Amino acid sequence: MRGSPSTIAPLRLLEPFFERSAWETKKLEEYWAIIFPKGLVASSQVAEYSTLGVFVISQEVYTQDDLVRFPLMANVLGAIGLREGKMQMLVEAWRMYGRALRLLALSINDSNQRRLGYRLVASVLLAKSELFALTKSDHALSPGNRTWFQHQFGIEALLSAYGPEGFVDGIAHRIFIESRLPLLFAATLNSKRSMLGDPDWLAIPWSVHPKRPKDELGDILAAMTPVVERLACINGLQTGQVEEKRALSQGLQESSLLCRIRLQNWARGAGSIALALASSNMSIISHENSAPMASLRDFAMAHLALLYWAICTMLYEILSHPAVSGDNVLSAVTSARQACRNTLILLRYFERPSVGVFFIHATCFPVIVAADYLARNGMQGQVTAMATSVLARLREHPPSKRKEQEEPLLGFLNSNWCVRESECLAHAILGLGATHLTQHGNADYTSQALNHRVKAITLVNEQFLNPPADSDSADALFAAIICLATQTSLLPDGMAEYMTITRAGALIWAFVIPGHKSSLFSSFTNESHNEALSQVVSEEPKDFQIPNEFLQSVKHIEPLCDKPHEVLYCQKIIATIEGLRISSLQAWRAHADLWRAHCFFDNDTFAAFVSPENYPAQLLMIHMFLLDYVLGPFCVSSTEHIKFPARKRVIISWARDLVARVPPDFKACGAWIEKYCSLLETSNCRSLLTP
Repeated sequence: MRGSPSTIAPLRLLEPFFERSAWETKKLEEYWAIIFPKGLVASSQVAEYSTLGVFVISQEVYTQDDLVRFPLMANVLGAIGLREGKMQMLVEAWRMYGRALRLLALSINDSNQRRLGYRLVASVLLAKSELFALTKSDHALSPGNRTWFQHQFGIEALLSAYGPEGFVDGIAHRIFIESRLPLLFAATLNSKRSMLGDPDWLAIPWSVHPKRPKDELGDILAAMTPVVERLACINGLQTGQVEEKRALSQGLQESSLLCRIRLQNWARGAGSIALALASSNMSIISHENSAPMASLRDFAMAHLALLYWAICTMLYEILSHPAVSGDNVLSAVTSARQACRNTLILLRYFERPSVGVFFIHATCFPVIVAADYLARNGMQGQVTAMATSVLARLREHPPSKRKEQEEPLLGFLNSNWCVRESECLAHAILGLGATHLTQHGNADYTSQALNHRVKAITLVNEQFLNPPADSDSADALFAAIICLATQTSLLPDGMAEYMTITRAGALIWAFVIPGHKSSLFSSFTNESHNEALSQVVSEEPKDFQIPNEFLQSVKHIEPLCDKPHEVLYCQKIIATIEGLRISSLQAWRAHADLWRAHCFFDNDTFAAFVSPENYPAQLLMIHMFLLDYVLGPFCVSSTEHIKFPARKRVIISWARDLVARVPPDFKACGAWIEKYCSLLETSNCRSLLTP
């Protein structure tokens, strides 16, 4: 018996929900197998001794709020995508990442205390995703790129906004504990004092729950951050700044010695079990050249021991500094070197294949500290041994081999800064890459290209309504426009759309990007562009037959131009050929001026100019596009050749389509266009470097 319409509709909604739920559950199971050592399950013991407690918490709450679900799934899909070399999964991970960022931004003003905890979970997971994103490269031992540090600053701002009283209990307190050590790592690596060392932050959040071994170790690291900051200031002083150095040095020795006493007490008390287990494992490794089998609790304790030795390395280097040391320099240096040696030995404990991505979390900060100390103190051999050990571990499970056609697209995907700063840029890059592969390869990615293009344009339009406030996001928006414009030059019927998108880019450049000098695209100013042209232009021999024919064709259109902006545009086209009679550089600069001309039209003027019924303007525009190839042989070195001819083919198709649809009164204006397209089609002529 068939169900009634009233029962069928809800089922259609429920089915995808259950399917997605089952799919997510499956991927989460795969993810935990990647994160944690093989066969071991996350538990409270992980949170007690390591920095992986955030995953224990996210396991518990991700189904309760999309604030947690999206960043967790970004981690899940990113880690699995990297492990298996699945491009589509990486794309989905970046999509989840973008949605997570938007949800987090929208939730900032939410006063719900429970959601405060979820916001902090989301922030920590987003930072974790930056750490994961680097596990594929040789630079994985750096704690993320600048975006990792930006996430840490964001987490610190969230903590500061609510104060210690906001993190006394519940999820907010638990995730505060998990976020603390990475925040302190970031402060230490930047030689900055952390607010987490203030008395309120050391006391109030723990007014309900007792501190665990890693919390007490975190307190010591928090107390060290002002010492590290002051030493960095001392090291930055000039030789003659004696008084400033003396003022900064006051109390430094006392603070450092107090940290040493606290660290020694921790080693004898709260950390004694972890250090004893680590010492036992190190002894076995040294004698048997292999690591013993371990439980997840053992791994977590070994992780804590690595953190302890990293802090020892930093502290004993501080104690050996002339501003602090007194008469105990040799003892401090010996202790720092021993801590580095312990780190190097215990690294081998994590080298087994089953350890999974836990290895990255366990070794990242300690290895940075140890390698930095050894390199600065002339022990390159130990640094090399450490690097060899770590990189071998990172490369044990390379991504599966990909299809040849996918490689260029994956090259775009691995551009670190761009795909994370903006979801619209990610879609723009993927759309351009898919179109490029379709035009120049043996595979058809047309549907994927258009899908990403539509999403990118939608997101760009949203950002026009709410312009980005920071320079990174503004740069990402501008980069997305460049990708969309370049993709448009590879699409049929894209001439008017190309003009629209490039005009949008000019508006972003003028009104959205706050400071051109600090922008990644600082070389895109008119002045910088003109200077760059003088470096790349080649003064090639001139044969004016084609340029003269081009000029005559434009002058046939000139009498048909009855609007001031059309006349101006026509004159700028003519100026390029007149400039060529002076020099190739003059012609190219005139072409750049022509290429920007439509960007200065007001909205009504521009709409009238690109109207498909405005045949004089349409003919002028196609002459502008063909001018790339008319000028190319005279401005670009003869050693250069077109490597990817799709753009040329598309512009020829635009030209022929226009000539075919103009009314009879305009047919004569298309005669040279048709003749030149036939010549261009069979030639391998050079072109200007226009997007």
